[in-house]
Amino acid sequence: MNNLLRFFIIFSLSQTSIFAQINSESSDTGIATITDSYCVTLNTNEELKEVYKINISAFNFPSEIDAKKAFGKISNNYLSYKVDYEQQVVFLKVHSDRTVTLNSVFWWNEYLLNKCQ
Repeated sequence: MNNLLRFFIIFSLSQTSIFAQINSESSDTGIATITDSYCVTLNTNEELKEVYKINISAFNFPSEIDAKKAFGKISNNYLSYKVDYEQQVVFLKVHSDRTVTLNSVFWWNEYLLNKCQ
């Protein structure tokens, strides 16, 4: 029982650390756009970034829970979304390390397009 409790504590802390990194905007944060049907497009004027910031104010989510539910539905093994409801933005983490080959921002845009159709 003690080992199980330690596992959950360590797991929880590691997840918090990962999302803290996502939520902290840096100079290496790219900008992406999103349509009302949740189609995300990454900025192709720069190389692929690990984290992208997306303005979600146009969605007018009634609560933070609603925003988290919406982005939870489009998260997957390659894409993680972290909602900052107060700032009306979401941070997209692109897990490029989980693909077989290193792919360009154009490949990721194609992947994102296929996910929203």
